[in-house]
Amino acid sequence: MRFVYPNSLLNPKAVDEFFADEAAAVDGPRVALWDAAEGRLLERQLPVAGETIAYRGWILGKDGYRRLADAIEAKGATPWVSADGYARSQFLDGWIDAMEGVTPRSVVAPLDIPDERLADMVADRLGDGRYVVKGLSKSAKDDWANAMYVSSPLDLPRVVGNLRERISGEEDALVVREFVPLLADELRLWWVEGACVQTRNHPQSRPDVLDTTELDGFVRVLGERVADLAVPFVTTDVTRDQDGRWWLVEVGSGCVSEMPAGMGVDDLFAPR
Repeated sequence: MRFVYPNSLLNPKAVDEFFADEAAAVDGPRVALWDAAEGRLLERQLPVAGETIAYRGWILGKDGYRRLADAIEAKGATPWVSADGYARSQFLDGWIDAMEGVTPRSVVAPLDIPDERLADMVADRLGDGRYVVKGLSKSAKDDWANAMYVSSPLDLPRVVGNLRERISGEEDALVVREFVPLLADELRLWWVEGACVQTRNHPQSRPDVLDTTELDGFVRVLGERVADLAVPFVTTDVTRDQDGRWWLVEVGSGCVSEMPAGMGVDDLFAPR
């Protein structure tokens, strides 16, 4: 398998600095470069017909990833994760139905939906209570009180308005989720071809904090749901609530999920 990484803005013929160490651990001939700004593969170790190509890099929008997949296919190669598969795993509207019952209930609505209509949808689906609002793949965790956490239905318009300012132009929908008192630290599970191959601390979580009692059973349940997604490279972030129940926080594409220090692509699967 060959890997495609984003190129550096400072040195367009090199891998983006954030991914440089990860890419350096991969054999040089197995690394190609993608210029997202120009929407083209660079003339470095270009994919060849018959190869399978895996992207590792920054989050791309649905259209951005489709351009990458089209460029790979134009070389006669195959993107390991299809454009549809990427959208199905990276954006909440693609995976939420498959994960019903193991993740907080959610309402997905157009970004520009009128406040009254959104309030009606949320009340009908989630009832009166506390909520969390976010985009399909991005959130405003750094502004929890103003652009993410909704303490009551009356506060929904204010928080959604603040979130819109943060994600306008980057997301085309917003998500309102029921509030579940989850612990702050998470684990990230890496799935390859439907199998959970690595369980690591989330890169932004404290190490070895979560009690992993009953995690194996939850992973088995998640495995059935991940299989339903039919995407070969997926991550799932999980944690417990204050009563000890395991929850899925979100699904992500393995193409763009941040790896913890000391972990590389060859820890996930043998070279192909």
